Amino acid sequence: MNRCTDNLIINRNPKEDWRILRQIGNGTYGQVYLAQSLRDRNVKCAMKDIQIDPKDKIEIIEQEIQVLSECDNQNIVKFYKSYRRRDRLYICMELCDGGCMQDICAALGFLKENEIAIVSKEMLNGLSYLHKKKIVHRDIKGANVLLTAEGVIKLIDFGVASVLSASRSKCNTLIGTPYWMAPEVSSNTHKNIGYNDKCDIWAVGITAIEFADGRPPLFDLDPMKALQIIGKRNYKCPGLRNKNNWSPKFQNFLKLSLIRNPDKRPSADELLQDPFVANPILTRQITRLMMARYRRQDSDNEDFGNDDLLMHDPLENCTREKNNHIYNNSVQNSSSALGDEASNAPQPSLMDSIVEALPQLEERQRNHHKEFKLEMYDKSPRQTVDVRASQDENAGNERGYSGEYENTRVLPHYENHQIQEVDNSIVHRASRPIRPPKPPKRRGSSRRVILPNGVPPTPHARMGAGLYMIFYDCPLKINMAVCWVHPKTKDQHILFGSETGIYTFNLAEMHKVEFNLVHPRRCTWLKVIGDYLVSISGRSQCIWRHDLLACHSNENKKSGSFSVEKLPDLLKPKRFSSKHKETKDCHQACVSKSLKNDHIYLCAAVRRCVILMQWFDGEGMNKFVNMKKFDIQLPWNLSVFELINDPDSSKDYPLLCFGISKRENNRLQLRTLDWNSASNWLPEVGSENDLTVVRLIQLDLYNILVAFDHFVHIVDLNGHTSKRYHVSCVTFDFPISSLLYLKDESVLAFHDHGIQGRKLSTNEKTQDVIDGNKILRFLGHDKLVVLEGRPTNEPEANSSLYILTGHENMSESRS
Repeated sequence: MNRCTDNLIINRNPKEDWRILRQIGNGTYGQVYLAQSLRDRNVKCAMKDIQIDPKDKIEIIEQEIQVLSECDNQNIVKFYKSYRRRDRLYICMELCDGGCMQDICAALGFLKENEIAIVSKEMLNGLSYLHKKKIVHRDIKGANVLLTAEGVIKLIDFGVASVLSASRSKCNTLIGTPYWMAPEVSSNTHKNIGYNDKCDIWAVGITAIEFADGRPPLFDLDPMKALQIIGKRNYKCPGLRNKNNWSPKFQNFLKLSLIRNPDKRPSADELLQDPFVANPILTRQITRLMMARYRRQDSDNEDFGNDDLLMHDPLENCTREKNNHIYNNSVQNSSSALGDEASNAPQPSLMDSIVEALPQLEERQRNHHKEFKLEMYDKSPRQTVDVRASQDENAGNERGYSGEYENTRVLPHYENHQIQEVDNSIVHRASRPIRPPKPPKRRGSSRRVILPNGVPPTPHARMGAGLYMIFYDCPLKINMAVCWVHPKTKDQHILFGSETGIYTFNLAEMHKVEFNLVHPRRCTWLKVIGDYLVSISGRSQCIWRHDLLACHSNENKKSGSFSVEKLPDLLKPKRFSSKHKETKDCHQACVSKSLKNDHIYLCAAVRRCVILMQWFDGEGMNKFVNMKKFDIQLPWNLSVFELINDPDSSKDYPLLCFGISKRENNRLQLRTLDWNSASNWLPEVGSENDLTVVRLIQLDLYNILVAFDHFVHIVDLNGHTSKRYHVSCVTFDFPISSLLYLKDESVLAFHDHGIQGRKLSTNEKTQDVIDGNKILRFLGHDKLVVLEGRPTNEPEANSSLYILTGHENMSESRS
């Protein structure tokens, strides 16, 4: 270890000082987590978790610690402590919880001129301090500019910074993010002319354009093509898209910061004298008002409120900084240093390896979880491409630096193709998923069962149900899960509705351990209808419809359309998702398929009424249309809210059951709303005798199953005991938390520590799974049963996600 950093790194477990709360971002060399001091709960920090590989140059990683520890400036993020434990390094830094300038700009569309001025001024203040210490940041951009809660601008991510000395006045390595890269940095690949701290001034100008136009110049081009254009001698310095909207002072500031010749480009101190940033009225009150405007977006935007993007997503920031690295390595070291980039991804657990946490999993399962990446679903077609080019190769190649290069665009809000130094060759890597082996063919049965890709085979085994882990240490707060099979790839996807958005998890690519963002809004309820997803999402809790094929597609083959990866993040949900505005403040919803005519109905309970909709599919439709509306205010915490079919053939619409009470002789009374009635009479809304119903399932036109407390009753629509089944009531020895009705006429009842199955006809036990070490929570049952598990002794810990497997009848016959 470098002597300079020897005293800065503590050799002990950071768990002794800090408690990890959640993941909040991703830096150049590692993931970033929110941590809380064990000594003082009011003290929090941003902890960067870096896995050290034997092939890595530890000096490069230690460089960020060294740079941060030497900096003491109000516009530079502060360094607290760093820890080393085995092959992991933890850097504790100041927490900047006011937001990221990239996110703020993306949510607002663009910034006001005075907002750009104050941010540029404080960026230059920080750079002036760095440059006086002979430090070049080399990666200035909106994503690396954060705000504190007080509105102070902070520069972050010094993983690629370079320190100059008297004997070394210029850098000679290709490093940075292409769109923000200065011409002298880009042209250095083949000219080897070197560059100095003036490259940061250029990046300030590009970042100002980013704030004004919503994106940097050349953003429409592939990053490698943009890099090639910037390095050309005839490259014209960029400017604002619509100059008439901006003052001459701002345009002159950009003209100075974007002078092509670095020798003529002003320094940070000189640029601070420019009238655009030297105005005394530029105070932090402007940044505080900007932050307040950012937080108000959801209530101000009726159609697609950008402020939903403000919610602190444990996955979001890390995906915004997802980098396709381009290494600059020596010829003799390039192959060894670049071969296993994917394997260097951070582990899912911060402090303990999966081997320690899950000794019962086989080696294959552990290896799958070593590559822990959480990314937004905006990726281009997955490919693996290596491009190596020496400094004297022709840089004018149309497809990049080498004919082998293939276009693999990755779009968070902006492309973050990070260029990092390793020495002399250039490598672009994306990842290619390796499909798991297909399940072996079943023996002893002539019937062929085709499983979606990624679903584990279910053996013939009585009492053989078990939990199959699909994800370890999940940071999401999940409300519900549903399943969907892609009609083209046949991949099995699980869609999760969480407090921070809707995510999809592809079981066929489980080895990648990726959650992909479908919709960035809080979601409390989900339902899949064909290739569409219906949800209750957003702060205003509306019914949304999402096109799953479009959300999961990387290219649109229809004429006149464009590929998904070229669509900015803010427009993706708006293009592929639509909102039913009349369902604002929806607190409960249900979907049912008619047993009489196969029509699909949705019922939504909103603030002062209940709405019935019908699904219409076909060309240009595929949506719910309003059919009926009753002005009745239902309670927000109904235990039962289900549509049931009336056997009366004269009634076209189903009934809404919103309450069940118990009468004498074990008779149940259903409280229903009849959509077929033309009268204005409305039923009684609530009763003290109402049961806390866990599940209501209609078995056929005449019988329903009702689960509550320890019991499962089968009754007709009048609440009388059903004559179809020999056992009208099944009793469990635990309170039922959720229940499934299976196609073999048995039920699965879930409790905190397991699952028990029983036959309805004989009350015979069919399954019994108990694990006292886990607290289980039922998430969903659409095609697959999805559960969430946490350690019994750590109920607040991150969860592990499971699917239930065991026998052929595990899927529910009717939901």
